[in-house]
Amino acid sequence: MPTDGGIMMAAKVSCQKGINLLHLFSRWFNRRRYLIAQADKKRDQGQPAEAAKLYQQIVAEWGETPSLLTQLGNALKDSQDYDKAYATYMRVWESESRNADVALQLGHLFKLQDDFDNSKKWYFSSIELDDGSSNPAHNELVFINNISDRSDSIDSKEGHIENSTLSFSDETTLRRFRAELRYRPS
Repeated sequence: MPTDGGIMMAAKVSCQKGINLLHLFSRWFNRRRYLIAQADKKRDQGQPAEAAKLYQQIVAEWGETPSLLTQLGNALKDSQDYDKAYATYMRVWESESRNADVALQLGHLFKLQDDFDNSKKWYFSSIELDDGSSNPAHNELVFINNISDRSDSIDSKEGHIENSTLSFSDETTLRRFRAELRYRPS
């Protein structure tokens, strides 16, 4: 039968093991937060490919969450890795975590590729999930409708007006918009 001293010693060792496990968990959790902060920093500094690598590492080490997958998709989209961005966004869309933001991001993805029909589809899906006036999909639809109605008049490879249906300011706005989408972090 253990003595009171033996029980106290066992309790002390058990407590120390608990503290060590808590310390290891804290270090593990802090490393995750550190890597997320680094990925966010790379994203904000306009280094989407580097951000994507870090988000991929985080997902590989700690598992998928809708917010991490969305950030990974955004980084892939901003680094013009459109196929991987699409696949990543679809993992969120096809999960129980389907939300208006991922539909919005899919709309942006297709808009970057000048696929206005699919872009509209995803913006409508975003609005179906969140029809509030603060959802940017409303404005995106207005813009896409204006651009797609006139896009036939622009040679997409050269960016020149073929039939003079766009004014100079419209053509300039379209070029600025396309350039902004290419270089703007999500």
